[in-house]
Amino acid sequence: MEKKSMADLLQLVVFRLEAEEFGVEILKARGIHKIPRITPVPQAPEFVEGVFNLAGEIIPLVDLRKRFGMNVHDSDNQNRVVIVEVGDKKLGMIVDAVEETLWVPLAQIEPPPAGVGKMNTDYIQGICKVQDRLIVLLNLEQLLTTREVAELDSLEEAAENMAEVG
Repeated sequence: MEKKSMADLLQLVVFRLEAEEFGVEILKARGIHKIPRITPVPQAPEFVEGVFNLAGEIIPLVDLRKRFGMNVHDSDNQNRVVIVEVGDKKLGMIVDAVEETLWVPLAQIEPPPAGVGKMNTDYIQGICKVQDRLIVLLNLEQLLTTREVAELDSLEEAAENMAEVG
């Protein structure tokens, strides 16, 4: 087997939603945490659980099951929040469980097929084939619309104002 150079590989954080595996580039991940105490914010988009305080920084929290139109269930001790950087913002994503970090050869990543199930394929950067597994690689820049990013900005400002008053 020939040795792969680092330029031929992509390192992912792999997590699970229902029975499906998803991945994000590890360079965009800023941490993995247990579900924190969440502060709900009025008039937030349906898929936004609220905000939480991470080392003095207010982070919006998105439930990926809701975002992707999947069945919602109660949290359990496997649930995690994956903190990611989207542009110049940090965002928390609630996932069912974090599975592993994984190096994937770029040659094993295929473009997303058209019309993948119920999910909007704009979120999908590619599909990674690793042995007998398929891992959906998320395109974080497409996870939220411009309008939704603006809504999250106003949510963060409202949460910071609530914290200052309280």
